[in-house]
Amino acid sequence: MMEHRKCLYNNYNYNKRWLFSTYRQKKIGFYITVILILQITLISCSTFQKKAPEETVEFSEPLDSKGFFKPTDKRALALLEFVKDLEVKSSSFTADFSLKIVTGSETNNINGKIFYEKEGKKVKIQLLDPFFGAILSQILANPNQIKIKQGGNDKLHVQKMGDIVLQDPSTGKLFRIPFPIIFYSIALDFTSEFTSEGSMLNPIEKKVKVVRNTDEYLYVFYDSGLESLEYISKDKNLQAKAKVSESSKKGTHPPEKILTRVSEINTGKNISQVEIVYKNIKRAIKIPDKEFQL
Repeated sequence: MMEHRKCLYNNYNYNKRWLFSTYRQKKIGFYITVILILQITLISCSTFQKKAPEETVEFSEPLDSKGFFKPTDKRALALLEFVKDLEVKSSSFTADFSLKIVTGSETNNINGKIFYEKEGKKVKIQLLDPFFGAILSQILANPNQIKIKQGGNDKLHVQKMGDIVLQDPSTGKLFRIPFPIIFYSIALDFTSEFTSEGSMLNPIEKKVKVVRNTDEYLYVFYDSGLESLEYISKDKNLQAKAKVSESSKKGTHPPEKILTRVSEINTGKNISQVEIVYKNIKRAIKIPDKEFQL
């Protein structure tokens, strides 16, 4: 009888040790699993939260004439029809925008409003004080002419379509802006430009080269719209390029974000880099004529 009780006692102790050991192994396994999950989560979070690389604007390599045709060539017809369709789909619009201008180590931020009337190919831009919203400058342009009016000044500056120089009233700093690439990327007046003398079209790569006097423009398209517009002026030693941000290639006009780079041709030195972000865009609307007055 005593031996039987002793056997039962030994079996109890053995089972107890086995259960405790098993429990401890499971507990340790549970902790290891939790630690692994936390590690994976931290790695995943650090991966997804890692800042995306900053998007840059690179100038095009010198073009080879191979594959380019005059607008009267039948081989250019498909590209002309493509851009004509983009013109038809575009519309008048208004929008707010933020403008970030980087010159050297300095960064300036300006807010503004833009009005575009498709029928008259008219663009009006208001540059606003970022704190009080007061109008600093107003720009009114069509394909041939630009009018500029500084805030608090009744004097009106009138010039041909070309580069403009604006002054920040708070710092007195002057900004040189290659306005043609901004205007033409807004107006989408392709047909009249691409059928003019001095235009060459590459239907395979969706590129169009336009020569105006001594200046050159290179339009590059993607499947749903204008991808970039590049401006080269050897006389001014100036090269500029505006491109639609990769995140904004949605086939809508205007795109939500445009990046611009302005450089010297001889040295390659950057003069400025401009980022334009459009917000509160209202498309296919009728804009009152009074909005296009200064």
